[in-house]
Amino acid sequence: MGAQPAERDGSLSGLFERAAIGDRWRSPELRLDERAREVTAWAGYVFPLFTDEGFARRAGFDAVPVPGELVLLLLGGLAEQTGAFDETTIALSGLDGVRFHRPCLVGDRIRLEMTVAARERSASGRRGFMTFLWTCLNQRNETVLEARATLAFRTGQEPARSSQPGPPSR
Repeated sequence: MGAQPAERDGSLSGLFERAAIGDRWRSPELRLDERAREVTAWAGYVFPLFTDEGFARRAGFDAVPVPGELVLLLLGGLAEQTGAFDETTIALSGLDGVRFHRPCLVGDRIRLEMTVAARERSASGRRGFMTFLWTCLNQRNETVLEARATLAFRTGQEPARSSQPGPPSR
């Protein structure tokens, strides 16, 4: 995780309170090495495009492609390496609009650029949801993947007290 949340008057001031639409972070680069092939095999991929270098070359690739789902997993780790997240970060709550523009190959280097696209506070005020535009770029600065990742955050706002009983809020 990145920076620690600030405390102001006993309330939490984390990323959700500090970030604005348009704020941007960039991850360090990650080289897709032989470990990508090991995870691909461990995950149960059996299609020869992902397991057989000769097959991949005959299919027109310079190296074995890395499954897109594995690239998404790696982007989650790269997002954490941006230093943007703090102890108010709860969880990934959605991935939308995932588009694969070109393959990632074993030997490529990838990085993540993420930009705040939307912010919304829950009805109770206890949670905030931020949507980030994720853009994965390779070593040639080509876009290989785009997605919208929504994360949940604790906010500094205490839930409103009500004299009327009602359902719990999220």
